[in-house]
Amino acid sequence: MTHRFPVPRLSEQIEQEWAKELATYFGRAEEDVFHQVRPWLSFPNQLVRIELMDGSCLDFKFCIAIVSEEKRAIAVFTEHCGNHVFPCHEAKVYQDGELVWAAPRSGVEILFFKVFGKLIAVVGQPGSWQAFYPGTNGTCRPADFIIPDDVTEDGMAEYLDDLFHEDATPKHNTVERVYP
Repeated sequence: MTHRFPVPRLSEQIEQEWAKELATYFGRAEEDVFHQVRPWLSFPNQLVRIELMDGSCLDFKFCIAIVSEEKRAIAVFTEHCGNHVFPCHEAKVYQDGELVWAAPRSGVEILFFKVFGKLIAVVGQPGSWQAFYPGTNGTCRPADFIIPDDVTEDGMAEYLDDLFHEDATPKHNTVERVYP
């Protein structure tokens, strides 16, 4: 087995997960994305700024940004700095200083939970929850689990406890809603 560094490996994973959107953006067949997207992926000399729900801003050069309302996420594909995915909840996307996309203000609250010591952010409502792992630098990535349609806001802590109870330790043995 060949060891791959995390940035190229994760970038390739994002390209595969966003194959449909990349194909549409570049006017190519989805199969083209699965067979080495990098040779034909072009990166314009533009500044892309992503403003996130918590006020964090990320600037990228030599990149493209694709918004998927279906995925409720924004993917940024860069020439040299990997690919990144951000939640589109209350986010804005700028290209060279011009606003090109803004999420509609939904008034939906972001729920934060400390789950056995790990912070998890949940947005949405019953039937359309989406979970994220907030990073320490203002970024967040989609969580690797789903929240069933029937889980209510009041039942979220109990659901997360049931899902992650094996992660409990003597020091981190609770699931609680936190308010940043």
